[in-house]
Order: sequence, then structure tokens, then C-alpha cells
Amino acid sequence: MSEPIPGGPGEAERSDSPGEARGGRRRSRSRTRKDWRSRRHDEAMAEADSRGPRDPRIDHPLVPASEPELVVDAAGLDAVLQACRDAGACAFDTEFIGEETYVPKICLVQVATTDRIWLLDPMAGLDVARAWELVADPEVCTVVHAGQQDLEPALRLLGRPPANIIDTQVAAAFLDLPHPLSLAAVVEMFVGVRLGKGLTFTRWDRRPLSPAHLGYAADDVLYLMAAWRAMQDQLESLGRLDWVRAECAEQVAPDRFGFDLDRRAERVIGTRNYRPRQVAVVRGLLEMRDEAARERNVPPRTFLRDEVILHLAKDMPEAVGKLDAVKGLPWPVVQSHGEAIIGLIAEVKRRDPSELPGRVSDEESVRDRVAIDAVWSAAQVICRAAGVDPGLVSGRRDIARAWFIHRRGGDPASLFTGWRREVLGEPLADLLAGRGTVDVRWHDAALRPATGD
Repeated sequence: MSEPIPGGPGEAERSDSPGEARGGRRRSRSRTRKDWRSRRHDEAMAEADSRGPRDPRIDHPLVPASEPELVVDAAGLDAVLQACRDAGACAFDTEFIGEETYVPKICLVQVATTDRIWLLDPMAGLDVARAWELVADPEVCTVVHAGQQDLEPALRLLGRPPANIIDTQVAAAFLDLPHPLSLAAVVEMFVGVRLGKGLTFTRWDRRPLSPAHLGYAADDVLYLMAAWRAMQDQLESLGRLDWVRAECAEQVAPDRFGFDLDRRAERVIGTRNYRPRQVAVVRGLLEMRDEAARERNVPPRTFLRDEVILHLAKDMPEAVGKLDAVKGLPWPVVQSHGEAIIGLIAEVKRRDPSELPGRVSDEESVRDRVAIDAVWSAAQVICRAAGVDPGLVSGRRDIARAWFIHRRGGDPASLFTGWRREVLGEPLADLLAGRGTVDVRWHDAALRPATGD
């Protein structure tokens, strides 16, 4: 995927000049962004072509020895699907552009088994929607790396959720490695191959792509099967394979895709102690933003940035004329949605307190903050001792919730389910109740539970 352009399309700064001038400046900035993107693409193409031959592939039974095959017709796609079903497993990735449209534009689909590798080209007119039949097929193990966005089209295009997915970025977090971890790091650690420098600014929708670009696209799936096999062996020996499978399944559950208001509001507000009416404004603006972005086919954050939503919720302006004072609020948005924004804020102000959402988090006193920080430190040690990256297990916000549940006499372990309850929930509940201790030692460059040996 291409790196987002700083500011992004539609995120032009406000101007104090009249509306027509603002629009002119916005169009000028838009052209500048497109010119910038085109220049960076041309530079990336030239750089890739100048690098010369790539390093030879290693001789590995799980790494295809053949060159990638470009697929541009339905018959070729049928053959790819059948080969993957026969193999029972495949590696999967996509190249897409996500900073310009509400739904990312898919430009290339990479698929590999241990014998062959294919590049499916939708820019050649190929309908690649059926490629996600592999992703949704429980009889085919699909291996990806940081693949949630690559897998999402299965639900959107086929109406079926991903199934039997392994994400090597998730798996690495159960092997004493940080989360998130790059594909290059995973391949080097588990296959022994150093991938070349990525092509961050490539416009993957441009044709023709050079042989260097096709080679780098192929690298995204070329070593995944070998990496997963090496990781699988280690996970089995540590008794963590079931944890990985459970987490990978949870990561691609249907409710993880699409617009989730609760999750989005929590992410935007973060640890800020917004009052219930402010939380209601944030939620209302997020819904308005998603609907408007979908209608205009632009990314939500390019229509209205998170910081602008927080500013509006904090200040709650009472008239459209007051929106001029909101930094970063695009003039076209004021023109098209100014009345709706003010109407939403006014409606929230009229709501009965019983109709308002609760705070995203409890308000922390100074003593609470000190205690929560200490508990969060202990939680990180517990996770590290279990060989799992703490960031995948939980976060300070969850630990704060656990603390307040404990303070109110509840069971903090109730916040955690599945393997998270086993790794952290129950030990943390015991610790807060005074029934347990954090007892670890340093062993082989990692924290491990102390056994008294």
C-alpha cells in the first residue's frame, strides 16, 4: 500500500479569504498533492529499476523456486483458485491505495503456495473478487501478514467472513517478539532472508509495473509459508499454538470489519475525560462523518479529522458562524454540513441526562493514576513472562477499567476472555485481591515465571 500523503486529500487548511478563494486554494493544494504523489511514484520506479538484480532466492522446500506468474484473465484465476485448494494452504496479500477513496482501491493481489506464486492484476480488467473465495474457505489455510485490510473484501464482496486465517504478525507476538512486527523482520528471523527496501510511494495502479516492482510485490507472499511453518513449530513446543489460532480468528470476526461506532469513539477520545454530552457529540459527528465520507467516496479522516471532532465536542459552538474559529475544519465541510453539525450539537444539549452515553473511562484521581500505572507495569511483566507481547493482550485503558472494577468490588478478570483471561485476567485478579504475587526471573534474555529452581 502507498504511504498516505501528509495531510491527505481533502484535508486542506482553512483560509480566512472568501469562500470562492478558499475553494480555489483548496483545488490548488489538491493539484499540488497529486503532483507530489506522481513525482514520488516516478522516483520510486526509477529507484527500483536502478537497483539491478535482486538477491537470489534461497533453496527452501516451502519457498517457490519459479518466477511470479501474472494473471490477467478468468481462466488463469480459476487455475490459481484450484491450485490453492489442492494445496490446502496459500499466502495472500494485496497492494491497494487507501488514502483517496472510502473503500481502498485494490491494484494487485498476490497469492502463493509452496510451489508457485501468482500476481492477479485487476488493472488489466480481471475481476479479482473471486480471489477472496480462498480467504473465506475454511478448508484453505490463508497465511497473511498484518492482513486485516487485505482480508476485509471477503465480507464486503462475497458476504462471507474470512476463515482459517493465520497472521504472522499476530503469531510473532506470542514468541517473545514485539507487536506489531514488520514483514521484513519476520522473514529475516524465521527464514533467514533479508528483504529489499520497500517501494513505499509506488502508485500500484500505474501500468506497466517494472520487473523490479513485480518482484517486490511477490516478496510479500514468497516467504510467508516458510515463516509460518517455522513459527508453528516453536508455538507448538511452547503450547501457544491454540492461542494464536484463537486470536487470528478473533481478529477477522465479522464485527471487526466496517464501521464500529463504539470502537471508533473509544479510539478517538482515548484517555481524555470527556463529559457524557461531549462523548455524545463525538459519537454523533463520527456517524455523520462516516455517512458523508461513504457518499463522497473519500476516507473519513480526510473529510473531517479526529482532532477537529474533538475540538467541536469540547467547545460545542452554537452557530455556523462560530465554526470559522475551529482550526482545521475545511470550508467545504462547513458549507455542506455546517447546519447539520450545529443542529447535532444543539440536539445533544437538549437531551435528558438519562439519554446520554457514559464516560469512555472513569475519571482518575492522582492516587488512582499512580495505582493504575503500577498495575499496568505489573501486567506488562506478567505478559512478558508468558511470552506474549503486552500490547496484544491489553492496554493501560483496560487495566484502568480493571482497577475501577476491583475498587467497586467486582471481578477484574471479567474484562478478559479466552487466552487473555488465562495469560493476564486471572493472574491480575489474584494480584489485586492479594491472593497472588508477580514472581519472575530473567532467563535466556527473557522474563519467565520463577520456579524456585
